[in-house]
Amino acid sequence: MSDKTFSGAELVVETLNAYNVPHIFDIPGAEVDAVFDAVCDNVPEIILCHQLRWITR
Repeated sequence: MSDKTFSGAELVVETLNAYNVPHIFDIPGAEVDAVFDAVCDNVPEIILCHQLRWITR
């Protein structure tokens, strides 16, 4: 067993990668900075939308 610990954000990104999720849609101010940091060196790509209705289309 590994001694490495993972943050919740790292586990989220690892799971998204395991399911081959290509994009994360987000709105500014959603306060998910930890996920942004975990995504920096990984896929999926973060796409910022300025209105919530753009995410659902």
